[in-house]
Amino acid sequence: MGEAALKKKGGLMRKRNFYIPRSAPPAREIEVMKLGGLRQDEKVLLLSLQGLVNRREPSLYAVDELGGGDPEFRWLEYLTTKGYRYRIVDDPYKLLDEYRWAMKGGVIYDPALTGSFYAAATLAGLEDAVLLSPELAKRLSLRILEDFHGRWKWDADAMEWAIQNLWPRTSRDVLYFYLYGIDPPEKGFSPTVPALDYLIAFRAFFLFAKASVFGKPPFVGLREREKEIVEKVLSEYPPNRLVLGTCIEGFNEHLSIYYASYYGNFTTYVYHHNLSFHSGYRPEGEFRHRPIEFRDLEDKVYLCFAFSDGDNLYAVERRGTQWADPKRGLVPLAWSQTPAALDLMPDAMEYFYSTATPNDYNIAGCSGIGYVDPEFYGRYYGEKRGEIFDEYLRITGVYMEKMDMREIWPLKDDLQIDRRHAQVIPNLNGIFSDYLTAESYENSIQQVEGVPVFRPLVDPWARGDDIAGEGFKDPNYIIGEIRAKTPKVRPAFMFIGLNNWTIMPSQVVDMIEALGSEYVVVRPDEFIHLYLESK
Repeated sequence: MGEAALKKKGGLMRKRNFYIPRSAPPAREIEVMKLGGLRQDEKVLLLSLQGLVNRREPSLYAVDELGGGDPEFRWLEYLTTKGYRYRIVDDPYKLLDEYRWAMKGGVIYDPALTGSFYAAATLAGLEDAVLLSPELAKRLSLRILEDFHGRWKWDADAMEWAIQNLWPRTSRDVLYFYLYGIDPPEKGFSPTVPALDYLIAFRAFFLFAKASVFGKPPFVGLREREKEIVEKVLSEYPPNRLVLGTCIEGFNEHLSIYYASYYGNFTTYVYHHNLSFHSGYRPEGEFRHRPIEFRDLEDKVYLCFAFSDGDNLYAVERRGTQWADPKRGLVPLAWSQTPAALDLMPDAMEYFYSTATPNDYNIAGCSGIGYVDPEFYGRYYGEKRGEIFDEYLRITGVYMEKMDMREIWPLKDDLQIDRRHAQVIPNLNGIFSDYLTAESYENSIQQVEGVPVFRPLVDPWARGDDIAGEGFKDPNYIIGEIRAKTPKVRPAFMFIGLNNWTIMPSQVVDMIEALGSEYVVVRPDEFIHLYLESK
């Protein structure tokens, strides 16, 4: 079945000059919409307009607040250092008149039904329409292209209609997939989709389904109608393409990744606006790490600290907060980043690389260009799954090369998977494997195809003595774990995963001072160099 599906799609290795859709270069004059204080349906209206306008030339930008506390404002301020200028729109509703050329009308969604909103968003992208709640439709004198209010009783009804009528016309380069992990109420929800502007700009399909229990493919945990909905879309979506998702309330992160991976596609989680603008930015020059001179090998305990969760764009926003830490740069740190940010947020990546110190070093996050489960990747395609996974690794290698990344942090502890990484990704220097703590120092380091594989001796989600613990938040817990797992052998090499959401660089500096001179912290490239020298 899988091989036949590939033939139907025109073969496995279609030549492509891009893997992630990017907007045209942005206008130098930016109009900024302030969304803070607006109702949710008003935000949705303006973000859908943004997608239509930015489809031609990105010029609309959205912020929640005017100030450094809003990550989107932070990137806007960075753009001013590159010659961009912006003005704050005093009345966002005036934009409906200014950009009337970009829209043909509006689509009304049902505020009581999630599936209705997703069908409306898909149609809006296809028909150059803005999204309207029934209340806004009454207030605004816009032509109504379609009214979904009260049309369907269940989410699955709306999705089945969208698949039959809209799916054949939508993009095969980006898909939005939101899998609700528990049973939400059928009535009452807050219509929201991160990256709504980008998805409308590129005419993406919005896929929604509900999983009643946790499970793994093929379709454990999905009821029959949801199974057919998900299977129809994901089986017809070409392999090794972008899936956007989000971890907003109720979302089942792991089950969603399993399903996307099962059909051979990589996921990037998003939480914010303006990808239709960011993706059009063209960086100046190449992304390269600051060179350093490696030290001589000594009988020390060498530590490599790496921040987790570099599989999503919210981590990029979090990096901005960590980057402002006054102690950032005092000690070597590895920052796991999603290579997809090269196309989706190249302005942010330029900022990080251009302002990095010699102690800041980027590695590819979990697990490559997108968040995937390597164990299930491409399993739908049967005997062709190996080719599909290899293609995924080759794409990852292309992006890693552009970002001067030589190390990767895959999700699973599997030597066969690690071996494929080493065989397919060019110039791979090392693998930091899995998010679970190695059982002992002795099995924390191995080699495949001459490439060292390090497993964390403290993982980024280490909980402590019980499953409800939160040791990953506590620097003292991390210090204790490092000391407890330090071997007697010298030199020793310990990979330490740090939780991206709870640990700041200043805390790492304090941890290193508390550990004492027996421990030496180094960058990933130096860590691997010293390890190989020790052999």
